[in-house]
Amino acid sequence: MFDYRFYDSDMREMHSMKGYDNGKITCEITEPSVIAQNNDIFPIKDVILMQYTGYRDKNGRKIYDGDILQRRDNKISISYENGCFMVNYKDGNKLSILDVKDTITDLYEVVGCIHYTDEDMVLDYNEYYE
Repeated sequence: MFDYRFYDSDMREMHSMKGYDNGKITCEITEPSVIAQNNDIFPIKDVILMQYTGYRDKNGRKIYDGDILQRRDNKISISYENGCFMVNYKDGNKLSILDVKDTITDLYEVVGCIHYTDEDMVLDYNEYYE
């Protein structure tokens, strides 16, 4: 089974995706939201889906496409391209996550997401992760 999360860019919130049926996303609200307090169904205009890679960082947190990982001063990002998860380096090089999975899972930690702005990072991004 695939594991996704999604980022609601309107509300600037990250959510766990529980299902998808007839064009509707079922989710678990992971942070208090004014519009979700009454358990109402609400439309989301700009949803960015992110798929779980099947790997966890050095702290045991799930790694999704779109995540930013860090080891000391070195930051990398994860993307999903042509059916493969890729590790993107600052210098423009890319490698399949399969080629560097041991390094990532042993030495790197998730520190953010490419879809968050600096302002969004004020929200404690790490609280979302399992």
